[in-house]
Amino acid sequence: MRIVADPASTPAAAGIQGDILATGATGRIASVFFTGPIGNATTAVTITAGNGIGQIRTVAESDENTVLARNAHVNVTANATMRANPATFAYSSPGEDGPLDLLEVGGDLHGEVKAANLVGSSSS
Repeated sequence: MRIVADPASTPAAAGIQGDILATGATGRIASVFFTGPIGNATTAVTITAGNGIGQIRTVAESDENTVLARNAHVNVTANATMRANPATFAYSSPGEDGPLDLLEVGGDLHGEVKAANLVGSSSS
């Protein structure tokens, strides 16, 4: 999902103001890229996946390597299914259940982040 908002527009673009949900045992969000802010100081946005989120990033529309200084008022849950029913969740492996691969915000991050696994890149 790519959301493009121009913060220089008049009036200023609101960015993401609604929730993004992929619920259910296999609900997964591959990526959320945004150019504008997410949520605001009075209302946080919720991004929830049943079992995994690939990326949430504030990046330029023309260059995904350029991280933008945008604030995020967001509550992220990458493992909602596991948290709701830990005793009956169909675990596949400790390193694969409820992952959050990348959360990259160039501004301030306000909110909670819940994941079963934080997946980082490895270097050799």
